[in-house]
Formats: sequence, structure tokens, C-alpha cells
Amino acid sequence: YQRRVHGDLSGIFFRMAASTTDTAPLSGSAAYLTDKAVNEYLLMHYASPDQLIPCEYNVNANPLIQDALSFLKNGARQCSSHVPKGQALRALDVGCAVGGASFELARHFDQVIGIDYSQRFVEAAQAIQHLGTATVPQIVEGEVTRFVEVSAPRDVDRARVQFLQGDACNLDLTALGRFDAVLCSNLLCRLPEPCAFLSALTALVNPLGVVVLVSPYSWLAQWTSPEKWIGGRCLPDGSQLSSREEIAKLMATHFDRVDTGCTALPFIIRDHARKFQLGFSDLSVWRKRPE
Repeated sequence: YQRRVHGDLSGIFFRMAASTTDTAPLSGSAAYLTDKAVNEYLLMHYASPDQLIPCEYNVNANPLIQDALSFLKNGARQCSSHVPKGQALRALDVGCAVGGASFELARHFDQVIGIDYSQRFVEAAQAIQHLGTATVPQIVEGEVTRFVEVSAPRDVDRARVQFLQGDACNLDLTALGRFDAVLCSNLLCRLPEPCAFLSALTALVNPLGVVVLVSPYSWLAQWTSPEKWIGGRCLPDGSQLSSREEIAKLMATHFDRVDTGCTALPFIIRDHARKFQLGFSDLSVWRKRPE
């Protein structure tokens, strides 16, 4: 792997296009190679609540909104809180996008590797790691756009994190080594071969290490062929396959489910100043059995 740090993102105007959360003309991983995708994810990962939500709305009065705005932190906390004491050494953030959750993991782990298929995302993550800030265009309404400066966490040792380009369905297991925690956040239903990724987890995780799976199960043919969906399908006999149940069957071969007291993590995506998408990703935590 080569680690490359690219130039300042500040002051660059990127053309605004269709949201990557929509069913866009660009299908599959190509949607994450656009300027718009980089902007959208930089805002999602690093913008403050005041930058995302209209100032006249009292975010503190709504616990659900507060929780949704802490989506990346919540995923990282699920990793750290279930790792055995003294074993928080290495963490892997698969599908790290522009790196927000990787930095949150660095609060708890000595070494963090963030991997994403999109080279554009990896470059943006490396840039904000190096510079600490980025200036990003944000839609207010219609054609009205403003620029906001977003920042990586200042109270995190960003040197603990390394960002790499890689394919979650075909990871170099030998080069990566083993981890005490693996975070897979809102990724599974965007993989062409989700079962291949789940199968690789056994080789990636140390004994008693944990896997945190977070997904809204938004299965779409443009990302994953329907025959490769894990659940979310109706069979000819009329029975229905639940993603949560089918994933549990696959994970149970080498992992035990951890009782977290929580089964969903809310998240929020801003479309513009007055319109947001609220989602609830399923959460499951799995501990690898001793070898």
C-alpha cells in the first residue's frame, strides 16, 4: 500500500449534483468518485450541529436529533465498549469514507486503519488528516450555496490513523493483519459481494475481538445483485428473509452476539437547510470465540 497526502481542499468550488443517497444516474461505486460525494461526506463526517441544522432550531431540545448527529461517535463507542480490557490496540474501519469514524476510533485504539474503495474518499480523508480543516460548499436552498469550514477532531491524535484504498470484498488479509475491533458502518448493503466480506472477518479479528455491524439494509440492485442480498427478499413460497436474521446465521459460525442493550443507531443526512433524511441503522455486535 502507498500512503499519499494530497493538497488543500479549501477554497475549491465543487459543482453541486444529485445526492449520493438518491437513486442517481451513477450506479454502484462510481457514485462515490464524484466531487459531490466528497462534499456530502465531508459535511456528514465533520460539520458541527450548528453548520448542519438551521440556527433557529434548538437541537439540544431533541434527544433523537442529538443522537443521530453523533452517529459516527456512537459506532466507535460500540467498538471500544465491548473490547476486552487491555485489548484496545488495533481497529479497522471498513468503508471509512472520508474518515470521521476512524478518528473517533483513534480516541480508544492505539492504531486505526481506515479502508475505502473510493480513492477520492481516501484522498479527502488524508487531506483533512494532514491539514485539520476543509472548506466545503453546502446547499442552502435551490441554487443558493454557502461555504463552511469543517474540522477534524482537535482532541484526537490523528497520527494514529492510516487511510488506505481497498476493496472490502477482497481485502489483503495478510498485509492487514488482525484487529481487536472491526467497524462496518452503513457499508454492507453497498457491497457487490457482502457474504465475501463477512466470511473474511474470521481472519481479520483477534480471539475475543469484536465486529460492529451497522446497516440500514437499503438493498438496491445498482449496488448488489438481488441474488447476493443478505435478506431483504421474498421467496417463491411467500416467505420473507430478514437481513438481521440471515446475517446472524452467517456470523454465528465463529462469533457470538453481544448484548448491547441497543439495536439501532440513528443517523441524519442533510439535503438542504430545511430538508433532512433520518435513518435507523440496525446494530449488532459480535465477539469472536477463542481459537
